[in-house]
Amino acid sequence: MAKKRKNKKIYLIAGGLALVAILLLMLFIFRPFSDSKINRPQKGFKGLVIEDNLVLPDTSQISVNDGEFISPGEYGVKLRPQSEQEEVFIPRAVLTLKQAYQLSEAAAREWSPDAALIFIKSLGALGLDGKASAWQLVFGSAGKKQGYEIIISVDEIISREEIETSEPGFALPENWYDSGEAINSLRNLVQFDRDFLSAISFYYSPAAKLWAYGLSTTREGEPAPRTTAMWVR
Repeated sequence: MAKKRKNKKIYLIAGGLALVAILLLMLFIFRPFSDSKINRPQKGFKGLVIEDNLVLPDTSQISVNDGEFISPGEYGVKLRPQSEQEEVFIPRAVLTLKQAYQLSEAAAREWSPDAALIFIKSLGALGLDGKASAWQLVFGSAGKKQGYEIIISVDEIISREEIETSEPGFALPENWYDSGEAINSLRNLVQFDRDFLSAISFYYSPAAKLWAYGLSTTREGEPAPRTTAMWVR
């Protein structure tokens, strides 16, 4: 009888340990993104570190032209920094625009097999390397006659919402360049040496029948933002 009680106690202990192990494993798998996914500036960095927080857009419906309208971001990054102090580091900026699309494509196809992109916009802070701390992607479906909004923060999809739209989405260019290249093209122009970049959009223009990048900038002494379009052929 004592032996049976001893064996029962062993089984209870073993079962308890197994349960703890399972709980720890689930916590590891389903925990929010860890600090290991957040970049850190190199030691001795003298510029500005932007620790931004994501504000989710309140989207209920969109039209085909919405991608062309770019709201200036909260943070401006100088396109042509002249010193280390003018450089910016954004810990949560992990993905470029194209990488955000690649991450969201499977989720959009899961929503609808004929899902096609309508536009992508940066949310939060945007770096000169084309990486943003968050992205908004909107897809359309001819079959569903609906839209689908995906929000990415750091490198994870954190929101998926069906929205109203009459746009089915559009076929992407075969070899479209990424957001970093679009920004570099602007940085190479001397007339932008006093400009600050705050947001980027990738959208389709039905009038031109082309995809384009739209970059929102402001200039020192000129508070009104402006948008520069760059066609993707």
